[in-house]
Amino acid sequence: MHLLFLLVLPLFLFAKPIWFYNIKNDNKNEIIGYGVSKDLYEAKKYAIDEIAKSLYLELKSSTKISKKEEKNQFNKKVETNINISTITNLNNIQFIKIEEHEHTWYVAAKYKNSLIQNLVKENLLDKELTNSKQNNYLKNTPLIKLLNESLGKNLNYEIVNKNKKWYLKYDDFINILTQDDFYNLFYNQKNENIKFKLNKKSFEEGELISFEIDSKEEGFISIINIEHDGKIGLLLSNEYINTHLSYPNNNSFNLKIANPYNYPIKEEYLLLFSKNKIDLSEFEIINEKLLDENSFKFDKLIKFLDDKTFLTSIINISKGY
Repeated sequence: MHLLFLLVLPLFLFAKPIWFYNIKNDNKNEIIGYGVSKDLYEAKKYAIDEIAKSLYLELKSSTKISKKEEKNQFNKKVETNINISTITNLNNIQFIKIEEHEHTWYVAAKYKNSLIQNLVKENLLDKELTNSKQNNYLKNTPLIKLLNESLGKNLNYEIVNKNKKWYLKYDDFINILTQDDFYNLFYNQKNENIKFKLNKKSFEEGELISFEIDSKEEGFISIINIEHDGKIGLLLSNEYINTHLSYPNNNSFNLKIANPYNYPIKEEYLLLFSKNKIDLSEFEIINEKLLDENSFKFDKLIKFLDDKTFLTSIINISKGY
């Protein structure tokens, strides 16, 4: 769902501090968020939440904000299914203005939106770090390779999900990933014993997608779709392969590319090979409906792949209609 903002603006001035929503900021690498509440702690969380929303391209939640004046006081009501207490895990947050005005707290927070590799260096370089084994999937992603090179150490990073947003975590360091950062967790993985070919690499809305798989070994093939926002869908589960497999393999159905957004996106298709059938019941099967909010399982998939044989292929999908 898209964000819905309902504003009711009176013709007279809000009874609020002059600086609220008026702090000048010429630094493009800094984001300012504002929060207001009768409770100071809650006002701080609203300010951080506003920053987090600015950082993430598409927040899959239903939010309604109304602003109105009651008894000459400024009130802000936020109705949302986000548990904002979990969004406070942003490094480099600084509260630059806090003021109590007519029994209401007004807060401005600032976040340094630095490149993720710079944030990692700033927060981890002074610690005693030792090389550690990295996840089988993550270690080959452009993002983790960049961090390894930047820091000079291979750390056991994790990708975690909080309220449909993705974070990079190591020890007590945690930082939100932008959409570009998240795309850098996609990559094209090959295997000398298996060939995984898509009919195209770039798609328009409604075009058909198909797969050709060649294997030197017999076993079972599964295909998993990773959407641009980290939703996981199971396209094909434990299909036997001897030497070659086409999917779809008949004319009874087609696979059409969908992009319900008004901007271009990237997705990744992952081919999983196993000698025996494996349990994939944790992942939702793709059908004619869009994947629901219980499908944000990219973090679980990463851990699942740690001891598996897999190939990956990135596709680009143009702006939807």
